[in-house]
Amino acid sequence: TGNVPTSTAHWDLFVAGSGGIWNAGLSLGSANQEIRVNSGGTALEFHTPSSGGILQVKSTIKTDTQSITSNFPNFADISGLSVDITPSSASNKILIEVNLNVDCSTGYRNGAKIIRTVSGSSAVHIGNATSFSNRTGVTFGCGIGSPNGLHAHSFRMLDNPNTTNAVNYKIAVGTESTGGNIVINRDLNDGDDLSHPRGSSTITAMEVASGVL
Repeated sequence: TGNVPTSTAHWDLFVAGSGGIWNAGLSLGSANQEIRVNSGGTALEFHTPSSGGILQVKSTIKTDTQSITSNFPNFADISGLSVDITPSSASNKILIEVNLNVDCSTGYRNGAKIIRTVSGSSAVHIGNATSFSNRTGVTFGCGIGSPNGLHAHSFRMLDNPNTTNAVNYKIAVGTESTGGNIVINRDLNDGDDLSHPRGSSTITAMEVASGVL
């Protein structure tokens, strides 16, 4: 008490700028801007942070089982495994993540399609191969069937629906040849004992701001 700040015997200078911690020559910025040190490290400046990151997340989980007999080139929807999302900007993209637990008839190849439907438009198979001739086009493969084995398959893709309308994403699956059978969230045998597991499958849609892409 009684010792003024100019007394160096009692006070030490901790920090100071050209106008103190605040530069009086710096005009007031705009709403929601931040103060940062400029790139030269010589002064303060106002900065508008880029909007980015994940803006919203929608997800659906399927916990029941399903048996599907749909042979290439035909596919059938996995019931209950779809998700709806409405982008806040047409320039934003949607990151789709699918996690499937499946099994299939022994030795049968199988695959899945991600199908996008924008409100008011027709359904579109996304992530298709650009050229497949007589082959079957899929978004991702699910391996070769091996009964009594629960096989997990994961797939991600960044989609550009270019809309602010509601968008639905769903999964359809199929197997090769007549008689092939694909089952969801269980193995093909599905015996009611401790040797046969059951699982769940999910589909998740995340809106990614264009500022981070």
